[in-house]
This record gives sequence, C-alpha cells and structure tokens, in this order.
Amino acid sequence: MPDFSDILLASDYDRTLTCFDGTIPPANREAVRYFMAHGGAFTVATGRSLPMFRNKLKLVEVNAPVILFNGAATRDFSTGETTFHQILPPDAKEVAQAILAAFPGLRLEIQCLCAHYAFGRDDLRDAYLARNEVEVRYTGWDEVETPWMKLTFYAPFRAVGHALPSASDPEEERPFAEIAGLVRRRCPGYIATRSMPRMIEVEAAGTSKGAAARRLACSLGRSRLICVGDAPNDLPMLREADEAFVPADCDPAIAGCGFAEAAPCGEGTVASVIARLDVR
Repeated sequence: MPDFSDILLASDYDRTLTCFDGTIPPANREAVRYFMAHGGAFTVATGRSLPMFRNKLKLVEVNAPVILFNGAATRDFSTGETTFHQILPPDAKEVAQAILAAFPGLRLEIQCLCAHYAFGRDDLRDAYLARNEVEVRYTGWDEVETPWMKLTFYAPFRAVGHALPSASDPEEERPFAEIAGLVRRRCPGYIATRSMPRMIEVEAAGTSKGAAARRLACSLGRSRLICVGDAPNDLPMLREADEAFVPADCDPAIAGCGFAEAAPCGEGTVASVIARLDVR
C-alpha cells in the first residue's frame, strides 16, 4: 500500500491543475483524492488572490493551507485563518502611481484580502472577475483598504479570460518587460513576476511560491516537497522543490529548464505526477 505521509505536493492552479479552459480533468480529482487518502498533503500554490481563489474550493479538494498571491499569503480554508502574509512596503502607492503614469494604457489592480481595487476601466476584465466572484471596487487611492498584497498591471482584455502565450507578440509584451526592468532598477523592496501574457505582478521582495511552499512543508512536518507548475512565476517553487514537474504544454519560457515533464494539462498533469510517485 502506498504511503505518501512524508510528501507535500504543491500544484499551480491555472493550466496545471486545470485545463486551458479552466476545468479540472476528472483524472486530477481522482488522483488527488487517492493521494490524500494515502497520507499525502496536497495544496494549490497560485498567483490568484484570496478573493479570486475562494470560489475554486468547490472544484478542488485540498488538505493543507493554500498558497496565494504568488506566495505572499497562506490561507487555511478549513479554519478561515490567514496563517501567513507578506504585504507590500509602505511606499506601494507611490510605486503604483509611478508605473501607471509611465504606462497609462494599462489597468492597475491593487489586490487585497477582500477585494480588487481597479484603476482604469476594462469591461472584459471586470466580466472575468465577476465570473470568478471577485468584487471590483473603483475608488480613490486613499480609500483602498489595507493591507495591500499585490499590484497587477494588465493590457486591455480581448476576451473574458487571460490570453494564451501564443496569442501575444513581442511588441505587446514590451511594456511589461520595461516595467520589470524599472522595478529591478528603481524599486528596492519589490519584485516583478510574470505569470501570463500581457500582464505583470509587483510584490514585496522575497515573495515567492518556492519560499511559501518550503515554509509550509516544514510547518506540516513533510520532508519531501513535490511541486508542479507551468509558468515563469512557478520557477522559484520548481527550483525549491525536491522534485519538480512541468506540463508537457507549459509556457515556453520554462520549457527546457531541466524539470521532469508530466502529461499536458488537459490530460491530467497532476494525475500523471501522482502516478509516478505511486510506483516508487
């Protein structure tokens, strides 16, 4: 009989646990239940905010706290407790305003624990957030609640959903590369992370899925950290893991980085990883 009691398995959510259309393959659901039933600790490590992930709990089972905001918070949904959070530095408003002034065509969302505060109208983005049951608030800067967890800048949405890597050209990505450089050169205390095309996330320095996953594994007494992810924001987690896997159809930016290849996301990436663990 398999024994996974020494393992924390942390999976990215979008396009790793899910298919490209946002559904979760039945094979993943069944495999996760099997893994947990045999002692494994399973969680999701996502760039999504707390408001944006909350409604996904009806789609996926976990038995460990969930890593949110790219590692800036850990939430135990069984108790409703935020067990860890790493907030933005005190000058976050000035940093956000400076980036938005330099790139006025982008939309900014200040992501907090209860809602997203938006600067720049985008009806398609708002429709996407509504579909995910996220409250969007348009207010003045001084009305944004604290703590601020993450700043996210978006190009205008073309549909009610995020773009695929293949749907974005270098010219569209240029502003986000420039923002990453600006943050690196001029914003001590911050990091810029890419998780999907036509967007960038700015968080407190030291924030990463990798640090959060290792901290969680230690707190749970799990000696083996297994991680699965598909995008650049997953790299710290994949590098921190004792074993790391990527879907066969992962973002080209992390393909060829030396991680073990699992099944494509539509065929059950997480299920294929658990199957490999089961035969050892």
